[in-house]
Amino acid sequence: MTIDRNDICKGEEITFTIKNLVDVTDYSIDFGDGTVASNVSSAVHKYNYVPIGGKTVAKAIFTTNGNDCPGKPFDTTIRIHEVFAKFSIDGGADTPICYRSVFIKDSSLGADKYQWNFGDGTNGTMKEPGMKLYPLAEKYVISLFIESKTFGCKDTFIDSLELIPLPKSQTTNDTICLGDTAKIFQTIPQPNIRHLWSPLGIIKNNQWDTVFYKRDSSFQYTATVIDTMTKCQKQSKGNVMVIRPMPSQKLDTTVSPGADVTLPFTPIANYRLNWTTDSFLSCTDCKDPLAKYLLNPITYKVIFYDEIKNCFRDSSIYKINIFPDILVNAPTAFTPNGDGNNDIFYARGFGIKKLASFKIYNRQGTLIFFSQSEDVGWDGYYKGDPQNSDTYFYTIEGESYIPNKRVFKEGNFMLLR
Repeated sequence: MTIDRNDICKGEEITFTIKNLVDVTDYSIDFGDGTVASNVSSAVHKYNYVPIGGKTVAKAIFTTNGNDCPGKPFDTTIRIHEVFAKFSIDGGADTPICYRSVFIKDSSLGADKYQWNFGDGTNGTMKEPGMKLYPLAEKYVISLFIESKTFGCKDTFIDSLELIPLPKSQTTNDTICLGDTAKIFQTIPQPNIRHLWSPLGIIKNNQWDTVFYKRDSSFQYTATVIDTMTKCQKQSKGNVMVIRPMPSQKLDTTVSPGADVTLPFTPIANYRLNWTTDSFLSCTDCKDPLAKYLLNPITYKVIFYDEIKNCFRDSSIYKINIFPDILVNAPTAFTPNGDGNNDIFYARGFGIKKLASFKIYNRQGTLIFFSQSEDVGWDGYYKGDPQNSDTYFYTIEGESYIPNKRVFKEGNFMLLR
């Protein structure tokens, strides 16, 4: 007995041939799948199932004079291969389903070649398509063709997907003044719709497509529409802006002549401002402007208001006084012992434009230190040597912002070690 091949795919045929019989009165072919053919020299047999282990044994049995003298059987192994095409949509979810992205998962067996047709004009050769968003809510026919490139086995699986259109949710936003009521509503009328709002507002006259809110601060809401026939739903989000009043501020301070003063004022969002009396100001419509080189008392006023709805308007007053005199001064003692406390002897001024002269003399009248900066003081050394504990003499001269006016001071101080 001969066969035309030993490896086939499920559903394919094998041709069995028996020839060169000698002294054989009866013979049969056991195809190995429960079927037998008797006394035929050529048989074509189709294998429609895959046995356990993927293979079976076919036999040719020969007899002489009935069953009295059976001949030696002829055995041959037949290997039956199978590919099985299968996929699921959203884990086997029933369709139709509400329009959304769907998860297409392959569960095929035995294949190493894939060809997808997703039914929307797109194709693919991947094993796992994964998440897919279809362009429209309608019915699609999805097909999968698979193949084993080694044995040529093939299979196809087809399934359909129906996507139901979602209802539409398109809502308004609103901006209100603190104390007013916001009105939010769906802009697209639709039949058979149930409306939900979060947070829940005020519903009037059982008109659920409109909601009213009265809140103290801005917030975001969520609107949900549900189709009562299909149970499909759609959400959208919107905003309610609540404009709050901005508190006014006051400043009453005294500075030295010629000083620069920052006017602290930072408006909240959506507020505009304008400074009046623009003298010496770095700007008239900005926050925290700088009033420069003030020599005389002055009062500034900033007017502020919200620019969206003009809900609130107010002002703040900044009064700046000028100290009537200028002076310079120095301490009565210092201790240059390196402990970081009172180690430097400084001259200080109030209301001066700059330090014109700061001199220190020892008991013998020798000039041992000179400076023209309030930031540079004496450290107790002269020509690199530490000076002894003793009484020393200083003179200070300061230049005023007022033209041709200077201030002087002299005095004694102690160096203590």
